[in-house]
Parts: sequence; C-alpha cells; structure tokens
Amino acid sequence: MITGFEEYTKELDQYELTRLLPAIYEGMKTKIGKENAITNSEAVRKMKAHGLKITDARFRKILHVIRVSGMIEGIVGTSKGYYIARNRDEWVSYLKSINERLAHIQSLRDALADQFDNWERINQ
Repeated sequence: MITGFEEYTKELDQYELTRLLPAIYEGMKTKIGKENAITNSEAVRKMKAHGLKITDARFRKILHVIRVSGMIEGIVGTSKGYYIARNRDEWVSYLKSINERLAHIQSLRDALADQFDNWERINQ
C-alpha cells in the first residue's frame, strides 16, 4: 500500500480476485497494438455495463497486478490507453517513458527532502 492512498492501493479483495481480475485479464488479452488501446474510463464503463462493480482506481490496481505478475507481458500505458506492445519500438518507447517518470519523481523527492531539512533547521 502507498501511504495516503491506502483505499486505492490496498490488496485485492475476494471479489476483485475472483470476478474483476479475470474479466480485466480476458479483456486485456485482446488489446494487442496501439490501435486496440482502451482507456481506464472506457474499460470501467464497459465493466459496469456488464454489472461489475469497479472504480477507476481499482481498475488501475488490478491492471498493475496483472502487469507486475507477468500474467500478460508487455502491457503499456499511454495517453491513448492501455494495450499490449506488439513490437520493439513500442516496448523501448514505454520503458523510456517509465525511466523519465522515475527520474521526475526522484528529482521531486530530492527537492522535498532538501526543503524538509531546511524547514527542520529553521523550526527547531
């Protein structure tokens, strides 16, 4: 779980494991290539239309589980939505994007840690 985001990042419950994860897994297997991408909101809307109870945040959590477990390899996420990479360029581009986001978060973390250190010195 991520501090401050517990409700969104908590472990999957029984309903999510037995109903939602299999539904998302089956749906994502068909999303091969950028032209078949599906957005988070579109996937949630379709699942709700089939009577499933899910939120945008829990969709992302379940998809994260599918991705990091390797149940479906090569799921990338772009502004077009989620899809399975079909070629080297899509994989490399997505890995580059992930690395850039990691660097961005690390620079923010470093800056905030420095600011906190300064704040503590002033407020002691």
